[in-house]
Amino acid sequence: MKVEFVDAKSILVRNSNPADWFGVCYNINVYRGCQHGCIYCDSRSDCYGIENFSDLIIKRNAAELLDKELAKKRKKVTIATGSMSDPYIPAEKRIRLTEKVLKVILKHKFPFHIITKSDLILSDLDLLLEINKVFLSISITITTCNHFIANKIEPKAPSPEQRMRAIEVLSQAGIYTGVLFQPVLPYLLDNETNIKETVYSVASAGAKYIIPWFAVSMRKGQKEYFLDQLDLGFPGLKERYLSTYKQAYTCSSLYSKELYKYFEEECKKHNIVYKMKDVLTYDKSKPYKQMTLWDLLQ
Repeated sequence: MKVEFVDAKSILVRNSNPADWFGVCYNINVYRGCQHGCIYCDSRSDCYGIENFSDLIIKRNAAELLDKELAKKRKKVTIATGSMSDPYIPAEKRIRLTEKVLKVILKHKFPFHIITKSDLILSDLDLLLEINKVFLSISITITTCNHFIANKIEPKAPSPEQRMRAIEVLSQAGIYTGVLFQPVLPYLLDNETNIKETVYSVASAGAKYIIPWFAVSMRKGQKEYFLDQLDLGFPGLKERYLSTYKQAYTCSSLYSKELYKYFEEECKKHNIVYKMKDVLTYDKSKPYKQMTLWDLLQ
């Protein structure tokens, strides 16, 4: 794995549809590339321009850039990290770049959302608790509780058990924590057993929501890697994908409607939110106030 430090020119990327994604208005990524080795990761797609996703590009000036850019923002809107590369990859133990970003978020008192697959997030619990006084939500990605399958599709990520423990600790600390149950890989994870075990486990750990996607993307660059790795771990499955989905960009489970209904019933049984519109966001957490012209222009 090659590691490269770079100076970024900007750090905040606007999200055009906040309501569709945790009320997030801006995304930041302090790393490009990832060390978790998930075979299905969409960020490998050619359209993102990352030549080798297994290499790591570190934006060493990320915290300083964020400090400058947030100082210019008048309206407090939700910032997020983790949409492209996990902010808690193993390298974070040594580099502590995400920790520096959290300190900037805290300094400017912005609401924050974090997406990760790692229990390393617990190393920043003190900072997270301070940010939570403004607003914080955390999404832990879990695709399955089956260790055998998880080891093959997410070979270098913390185990499902470690992630469940992180959910438990964060939830008990009073931080609004939930799960991204995605992608639910066709022919592998799209079954009632996986749904039942996952919903039960995350609800028992204290997760407040679980947002599913019964599909996997198949874009150029990502598709080739995914199918090759799938063939190594589960011989014969590559041919089934090619036969069923051919050149499709999105490979949805053939049983999406039936499985979603089952998933919905399980969520209701365990009293856990499963629709994005019902997830708590910063705007929903604040009392209604009349918007000014300045708010609308921001």
